[in-house]
Amino acid sequence: MKTPSYLQIDADVTLLSAFKTPARARYFFDMRDHDDYEKLREIALWARENTLPMVMLGAGTNCLFAFDVFEGVIIRNRNTGWEEPFEQGGRVLLAVHSGSLSNTVAEKLYTHYRIPTLVPWIGLPGTFGGATIGNAGCFGVEMSDIFVSTEVLDLETGEVHVWEPRDMHYAYRESALKGNARYFVLSTIIDISPRGGEYETYTLENFRSIRRVKQPTGISCGSFFTNTFPTEEQKTSLSEFLTPMGTLSSGRLIDHAGLKWTRVGWVKVSEQHGNFFINDQKWTWQDVLELRDRVKKEIFEKYRVELHEEVRIITN
Repeated sequence: MKTPSYLQIDADVTLLSAFKTPARARYFFDMRDHDDYEKLREIALWARENTLPMVMLGAGTNCLFAFDVFEGVIIRNRNTGWEEPFEQGGRVLLAVHSGSLSNTVAEKLYTHYRIPTLVPWIGLPGTFGGATIGNAGCFGVEMSDIFVSTEVLDLETGEVHVWEPRDMHYAYRESALKGNARYFVLSTIIDISPRGGEYETYTLENFRSIRRVKQPTGISCGSFFTNTFPTEEQKTSLSEFLTPMGTLSSGRLIDHAGLKWTRVGWVKVSEQHGNFFINDQKWTWQDVLELRDRVKKEIFEKYRVELHEEVRIITN
């Protein structure tokens, strides 16, 4: 196959990652609407034929480009949009295109329909495609809690399949789609029915205020590490670091270990939140990885807890 004419060559992709480390891609495609899905299939076949790696991006909010030049194809999904909420089987449902920003949908649901179910996602970075794949969530609302189904494109066969909860095998920040390059998420249906209790008291102002207090500003990818499931022994010995979900808070561990303000080059651990790495605008991806390794080493030596990245690290 010839190189698809709609691919950009030697594209600057620095701004496509929230970390904003300098980076270029040998090939790049900006997917904007449903009509581009056929092109996506062609690109996948061409890349496979030429043994080129291919990476799908949404908003890039949790990505670190750990390369100077990506020797393959980077595809950005900007196919946004969602249908009007509809009722089915006694539930209120919403179908959202995968390139839609999670926080934008959450805010519009509240301001247009006074539906508070997704208000905890106000300020949650990323797209619905990324949230579907990574079981994203915050403040007690995970994708797995509201997931109904997702429509996926099989890049090998060109077929479109519908995956239901039993197909997703959801776990904490995991799913059957995560790391599976064969499938591309087209859209997701979620359940936005009233949930009762504290959900009915949520407001945009509440969560904006909470995020301002808890999360630092600046160039960052949000939480760098996932929270960790403790051993039975750690549940007792490290009980002060347990979250309401029963996981060990990476941010609290890093804070207690005295690692806030730790710096490598132009990247530092935030003084406000231990699980955020902040860019002082001149950092490199090597700086980020060195700081990651230093933090992981310190936490393991002090607590015997192995931290795992929530940030998606993309390499050649």
